[in-house]
Amino acid sequence: MTKTKIWGLLGITLLTLIFCILLSLFIQWPNYAAPEQYWDEKAKEIQNRTQVWSEQKITRYKMGIQFSYISRCAKELVIENDKVVQVIKDDCTQSDFSKFNTIDDLFALLKAEIDSKHCGPNGCDCDGPSISDIVYDEKYKFPKMATPASHPEERWRFEKHSLILPDDFFGRRFCTLLGEFEIGWNINTFLPLK
Repeated sequence: MTKTKIWGLLGITLLTLIFCILLSLFIQWPNYAAPEQYWDEKAKEIQNRTQVWSEQKITRYKMGIQFSYISRCAKELVIENDKVVQVIKDDCTQSDFSKFNTIDDLFALLKAEIDSKHCGPNGCDCDGPSISDIVYDEKYKFPKMATPASHPEERWRFEKHSLILPDDFFGRRFCTLLGEFEIGWNINTFLPLK
């Protein structure tokens, strides 16, 4: 074999290798079952919790709730049959908070958060899903507190995989520390009324 043929084969091999690496940058696939399974599990949890709350059959109650977003505000309301019948206090001036007045509204907010399938600002494979951590009232079973959070421990479900390059080439290696603001809330008083 002549030097020209050897250099030709090395050149073709090198070009093929470069082509495969570049191709693998564009051909990726997510772990398709895992993301949908995650969102389905969360949706089922909210559906079950909503059912447990509705089985309490509490139709009239007084509730104090504090919201936090960029600023904080608080409401104290009397609810009957899922409608506000008395406003005791409402210093929430932002329209973001005007539609969240009842326990059922808060469950709807949690369900909408899950349905949006929202992830952190760097995407699901970096930050993981962005979904509130929820604390439920032990006695009455409603969502007492929701704290917005990214869940990087779940990002494995959303990672993309390459044909040639190692899995971490696309994921965590290029993540930044960007953040975002979400609505959090805390029910600080709850009293069933007759």
